[in-house]
Amino acid sequence: MKEWINLLDIRERKIAGALCLLLAAALLFLAFVQLKERTTAGRALTQLRSEEQNLRTLSAQRDEAEREFQRWQDAQRDMRELKDSYFYDQKSRGQNLQLDLQQIFAASGINLSQIKYEYSDFTKEGIEKVDAGFTISGSYAALKKFLETVETRPKFLFVEKIAFSQIAALGGPLELRVNLAGYYER
Repeated sequence: MKEWINLLDIRERKIAGALCLLLAAALLFLAFVQLKERTTAGRALTQLRSEEQNLRTLSAQRDEAEREFQRWQDAQRDMRELKDSYFYDQKSRGQNLQLDLQQIFAASGINLSQIKYEYSDFTKEGIEKVDAGFTISGSYAALKKFLETVETRPKFLFVEKIAFSQIAALGGPLELRVNLAGYYER
């Protein structure tokens, strides 16, 4: 290496020295820039990880909000179904209930007396209740079929009270006082 330097004259040595000095300065500058960029990249990586965690948290919250929204939609659908399928129509004001009772009596094959209707208004709940009271008579099997028929109706029609009025001996006809309740949605 000394032999090569000896081949250079003084002016060329000064230029080579200046170039080496310039090269050393450039390397120091690159080392400084790399160190600074490495620090910046480390901070950016930390921030990226933090943002990714925030994204996961927000995604989980969004998914939970979507599930909650779906539950509310399901509840609204269920409420519409209840209103449409199970409550009696208030516009008919008892006609649908009377038709259902006629169908129930026809299906169970029992005799009945006059039906007495009483109306109760539950304003806070948004419903109206109709009590239908009557006396029926028939065999045990017919009365059992009557109760099964009431229970299988799709509308909100419930047996509220049964009172035995007359019990005949040895399989004779039974006489019952029955109160049914039907509900109207307002």
